[in-house]
Amino acid sequence: MDDTEYEPESKGAKPFKHIVASLRHAKQPAVRLFVTEYYERLERHKRRKQEIRSEIAREQRAAKRAAPAQRIEAEGRERLKALKLAVRNRRGDKLLEQLVCREEELAEFWVAMKLAALESHPRAPTDAEVGALFKSRRGVLCNKNQARTRRKLVAALEQHRWVWLKFVTLGPDPLSLPRDPDRADRC
Repeated sequence: MDDTEYEPESKGAKPFKHIVASLRHAKQPAVRLFVTEYYERLERHKRRKQEIRSEIAREQRAAKRAAPAQRIEAEGRERLKALKLAVRNRRGDKLLEQLVCREEELAEFWVAMKLAALESHPRAPTDAEVGALFKSRRGVLCNKNQARTRRKLVAALEQHRWVWLKFVTLGPDPLSLPRDPDRADRC
């Protein structure tokens, strides 16, 4: 074995960093130079790793702040997965039985609804606007009556326990709200 080469660590041998640490106070200038270069290489490597980590973290933070349309598309994909799973495991649920092979259409319609709401921000989009956007995205004819029907299906899916209820942000608990005195006599 040549003196300049280092043999890989065998079982029971000291790790290379321990050997270098023991040579830190050597008397030979060449050995001290080697040790300082070794530690400089380690520092450069650590800095580079830290730069890579911070760059990845920066990209992840930027992805979280991505444009609303991209977040809507991503949630649409998640909803599609959840709907496909629910339809596959429907077990006698009549609503889900009727939605076999329509999962992609309804998930795409939900995306169109949210994008239409984004475009007409201060006001709610009409069914005709949602239908037109859905037609442009999917290429399927969708007039305002068909859009209304699909909108009601999406609302039913959002209230369905096993489908999209986990995606819906719920407001305050209705039981914790004060009762309306006008409605109390009607109940």
